[in-house]
Amino acid sequence: MRRNLLTSAFAIAVGAAHAQTPAPKFDAISIRPDTSGQANLIVGPIMLGRFTASSITVDHLIRLAYDVQEYEIVGAPSWTKSAVFDITAKADGMEKATYRDMQPLLQSLLADRFRLVLHHETRDLPLYELVASKGGSKLLPAKEGSCSAFDPKNPPPPQPGNALPRICGASWVRKNSLQIVGSSMPGLASNLAGLLGRPVVDKTGLTGEFDIDLEFAADDAIAIGGSASSAADFSRPSIFSALQEQLGLKLESSKGPDDVMVVDHVEQPGEN
Repeated sequence: MRRNLLTSAFAIAVGAAHAQTPAPKFDAISIRPDTSGQANLIVGPIMLGRFTASSITVDHLIRLAYDVQEYEIVGAPSWTKSAVFDITAKADGMEKATYRDMQPLLQSLLADRFRLVLHHETRDLPLYELVASKGGSKLLPAKEGSCSAFDPKNPPPPQPGNALPRICGASWVRKNSLQIVGSSMPGLASNLAGLLGRPVVDKTGLTGEFDIDLEFAADDAIAIGGSASSAADFSRPSIFSALQEQLGLKLESSKGPDDVMVVDHVEQPGEN
């Protein structure tokens, strides 16, 4: 029965592809298993129509291609989170392409080289609602003009002393800290979802942009953190306590519908 369903899903996907405009594709692709043993994920910036990644898993590639979180991918075999690949892909005529421009090409790469077949479903998932604490928000509004919107086709000029430009919404996520420049509340919720491995819905009612500087323990409940790695971590509050103490915000457990991507089929590619 499962085989019949898979065959039908693949036939529908192929039929739809023939009926529509051909999906955009990279002109040259190199995919090789990463045998370095380092497993340090590096995704290069989208430049001159080129996509590069080292030690990337298929799970992470799906997240990039479809702009989803890890918890929104279900049904994939375990190797999609463990096997790592080095990928270089080039698209002619896309020298000024942005990350969004590249996503359809990454989707085609997954379909052609990894034989990925998937479909969308709406499922009820555990989630967090981000709300203001009883004492009120402690957020600091970003100063007007302190950051600028990023336009990849017109990047900001070099900064004095090679300092990084302040781009609105730019975030730095580490095992025990989160910094965001000029963040909206939905932007904060999205970053928290990535940390906690669960959807976070903004229910604060707060508008505007804020500079976020949050420090917390590297707790094993945090998706990217793993278990606490040093004694110093125990001197910091959990991320739940840190949100209340430092930002005047609170996470409340709830449940609600979310769009997930169900993997029907995926294969490891042959080396090229």
